[in-house]
Amino acid sequence: MAKKKTRRIQAPSLSTLDKVIYYLLIVCSVTASVFVSVMVLANFRRSVFEDTKILAHQNTGEGAFLFLSLAIGGGLALFWDRLRMSKQPIFGKANIKYGPPQWKTVYPMATKKFWIDFFADKRRAWTKILCAVAFLSIFITAASLALPPRTCLNADGSILVYNCLDQKVAEYHASDIEQIRIYTTTYRQRHGFSGKGIKIEIYTKDGEAFSFSQRYFRRLDENIHGAISGIYQIKTLFDTSKIKIEGKENIAQVVHDMKLNQQEVELLYLIFDAGEPSAAEQ
Repeated sequence: MAKKKTRRIQAPSLSTLDKVIYYLLIVCSVTASVFVSVMVLANFRRSVFEDTKILAHQNTGEGAFLFLSLAIGGGLALFWDRLRMSKQPIFGKANIKYGPPQWKTVYPMATKKFWIDFFADKRRAWTKILCAVAFLSIFITAASLALPPRTCLNADGSILVYNCLDQKVAEYHASDIEQIRIYTTTYRQRHGFSGKGIKIEIYTKDGEAFSFSQRYFRRLDENIHGAISGIYQIKTLFDTSKIKIEGKENIAQVVHDMKLNQQEVELLYLIFDAGEPSAAEQ
């Protein structure tokens, strides 16, 4: 015998106030997750650089952290949108009498009757609450564990690797470095435009490779870009036979896109062994 489909209880249309509140909750859920994740990352980077020995750091879990943070915001936004689509009132309309006989179990969330009806089946109610708490707990815990994994480049040329529990799992001294590659690369600027920048890759004798792009360097001097001073400092620590330079032909574009000053241009030319900068580039 075919099962009869349970008809969904219809609800009256939402009030203008309820619609506005739902849209605000949806937007705020996403924007708040973005804002909080950006602020957490910024503070984490700042705390890492409190150790003055660190020239640069690469957060290997940054992408996962952002994804999980946005997943929390997106999940909350979908939750509010589902309530909106089901026409669940928040404050309701003053001219509508909610509940039996016409609207049966439909009550505004801001009323006592809604919560009495919600907890009428305690087992089902607590199951929903525990599922929501579990969802948030799992994603928040995963996001917290995704943040600490990082690789730090120190001023003495050593490299430290940390895991998700913020424990040091590997350390490479300058004597463990096999080769250093310094080259120009294309990177994303604000507003979607691309530009030329510099990057350093460090290869160890046991086959590990670590890369640090320009945005991961700390600023040692207010007048000098962190990547320029940091990469130059690392280069001076090693014999030229260990250093591979690529992209000299792009130096002029790097100067333009990074908007380097005279002091930075001079250091950039020293990094790439490109002689003296032209008067136009200075």
